[in-house]
Amino acid sequence: MQMGYGTGTGSGPDDTSGPPNIPRALLWYEKAVAQNQPDAMNALAEMYESGWGVDVDMQKAIELYQRAESFGEKDCLAALGRIFKEQKTEDGYTKALAYLLKAVEHNEEDTEAFFHIAELYENGWGVAADKNKAIEYYKKAAEFDDVEDATEALKRLGVSDE
Repeated sequence: MQMGYGTGTGSGPDDTSGPPNIPRALLWYEKAVAQNQPDAMNALAEMYESGWGVDVDMQKAIELYQRAESFGEKDCLAALGRIFKEQKTEDGYTKALAYLLKAVEHNEEDTEAFFHIAELYENGWGVAADKNKAIEYYKKAAEFDDVEDATEALKRLGVSDE
């Protein structure tokens, strides 16, 4: 895992120092994934999701994030929720909410997850629209980090600065 990160960023030890080498990083991540290392699964999923050094492949990203979760990785939960939310289907919204709720259960300061949950409730995506729940989750997002976007959403919902 460290070899993949170091090679990809150019910050690795010994022969991985220097300019980033994405193909080599990809190789190291794939080797670590083959050894069932969930942090490597998560990192490789991020590459496929963002198109960093590889073609964007959302299905591959989902599979890797889900595999990482099956090995106990929790940092992938908000990413899975975001991906399913972005599918803009009822099934996607339902899956998104499940993953996002797991994310905030695991990490009570997961700003991204709180924000996406709030959007689901605000817009009635996959759940009954619930302004009060949307406000609750936007406030949590603002409390932990996502101040600007969450504050803007709260104003849109008629909640003034406190």
